[in-house]
Amino acid sequence: MSFTPNMTNNDNDNTDNKINIQFNADIRNWFDSDTSNSKTETLNWFDRFSTDDQVELTTTVCECVDEYIKENADDMQSSTFAVDICSEITDLVMDTWKEGDICDDDDYDDVRDLVEQTYENYSDYMKIPNYCDSYNVYKLDELTYDDKLQLLRKITGLQNQTQPSQKTVEWYEFRHNLLSASNIWKAFGTQAQVNSLIYEKCKPIKEIIRDYSCVSMSNSLQWGIKYESVTMMIYEDMYQTKVGEFGCLQHRDHDFVGASPDGINVEHTNARFGHMVEIKNIVNREITGIPKKEYWIQTQMQMEVCELDKCDFVETRFKEYESDVAFYEDDTHEYKGVMLQFMNTQMTDGFPVFTYMPLSHDLTKDSIHSWIDEEKKMQSKDDNVLTSIIYWYLDEYSCVIIERNRKWYEAVLPKIKEVWEMILKERVEGYDHRAPKKRSPSIVVDTETGESQVLNENGEPTKRVCLVKLENIEDFDK
Repeated sequence: MSFTPNMTNNDNDNTDNKINIQFNADIRNWFDSDTSNSKTETLNWFDRFSTDDQVELTTTVCECVDEYIKENADDMQSSTFAVDICSEITDLVMDTWKEGDICDDDDYDDVRDLVEQTYENYSDYMKIPNYCDSYNVYKLDELTYDDKLQLLRKITGLQNQTQPSQKTVEWYEFRHNLLSASNIWKAFGTQAQVNSLIYEKCKPIKEIIRDYSCVSMSNSLQWGIKYESVTMMIYEDMYQTKVGEFGCLQHRDHDFVGASPDGINVEHTNARFGHMVEIKNIVNREITGIPKKEYWIQTQMQMEVCELDKCDFVETRFKEYESDVAFYEDDTHEYKGVMLQFMNTQMTDGFPVFTYMPLSHDLTKDSIHSWIDEEKKMQSKDDNVLTSIIYWYLDEYSCVIIERNRKWYEAVLPKIKEVWEMILKERVEGYDHRAPKKRSPSIVVDTETGESQVLNENGEPTKRVCLVKLENIEDFDK
C-alpha cells in the first residue's frame, strides 16, 4: 500500500501538527483516487470495511505511529526500531479493535501488514530514513545542476575550515574540546559509558598527549589503521570516484561537537558526489551489512557536522598471505596487493609508517620487487627502515548507505548538551568519581584438576596457576 501526498513536507513548516493534519487529509485523497483499487490486495481483513472505515483505521494507525515517534525518536539509533514500533502498535490496536469487534486474533497478520505499510508511508512522508539500506535495493538519484552546486559549496566550506597542524599541542587541545562523532555514542549508553566519556574529556591535556603517544599498536586498532588506505583505494576503484580527506571538523552551531570523517566523495561527475565514507576494517566479527549502533551514531554525527545527507558505510575483511609464494600463486581474488611497514630509526613517535602499492601496479615478481626497492629508497630519506612486507587480499566487502536522520538528532541534542555541560563543570570541580572502578582479579578454579585461571578486571585470563601445588611465592611466577 502506498500513496503520494499532495503536500511536500519541507523543513520550513511551522509545526508537526500542520503536517499531520495534511497527512491525514492525504490518506482520504489516496483512498478516493483511481489507484485505490490495489490498496488492499493483501489485506483480506481490510476488505470487509467501507472506504470511510478504511480511512479511519489507517488514520488511527498513523496517529499511533506519530505519537510513538515523538516519544521515542532517540530510539531510532537501534537497528530494530522499525520492527519494534510496528510490533508495539500492532499489539496496541489489536487490543483496542478486538474489544470493538473490529478484528480477532486470526487477523493479526493483516493488521500487522496495515501497520507496517502505514509506518512506511508515514516515514516517507516525514522524510524519516531507514536505519540503513543495501545498494541492492537503494537507487541513487541523479544529481541536478543545482544539487551539485549546493554540494560543491558545502564541500568547499569544509575544505576551508581552519585546523591546527596534526599532533601539535593546539591540535590536541582542539580535539579535546570536542565531543567527537567516534565517541559520542557513549553519551547514550550505560552510566559506566557516560562516566568513561566524561572522564576522558576532563583529563588534563598533558595526560591526553601522553596517552596518545602510548597507544598500543598490536591489536585491532593497528589493523584498522593499516588497512584504511587499502579500503579507500578499493572503494575509489569500485565506484570510479575520488575521495577527499578533511581532518577534524567542527559543528557550525554547536562548537563542542566535531567529526573526523574517513572521507567525502569529491568527484562531481560521480553519482556518489557528496557521499561521506566511513570505513571499518573487521578482524573477527561477522559482517552483516547492518552497522553497529555506535557506528550508526558516528555516521549520523558526521553528517550533521558536515551538513551532508548520505554516508557510505564500508566494512571489509582483509587476510594476509603466509608467504610471497602464496601471493604469486593465488589468482582467485580480484583485489590483492602489497604494503610495506617501516619504523623510524629515531623513534620519533613509535608509530609504524605504511606505504601501499597502487592497485593498478603490475603483479609480476620483478615489478613488485622494483617497487619495494624504490619505496625503501624514498623512506630512507626520512630515516625509516623496512620492518615488514605484507601481502594481502580482500576476503569480504560490504557497502550500505546510511541517510541523515534529522529527527533523531533533534531528539538527542539535549542529552549531548547535558553531557558537555557536565564535562565543563567537572573540569573545574573535580572528576575523580568518574574514574573506572578497579576490580580485584577473579580466580576460576577447575575442581577436578586443581588448575585455575586468574582473570583481570576485564574478565580476561592472565597467568595460569595451580592452587593445590602452590607452596611459595616463587612458584606463582613460573
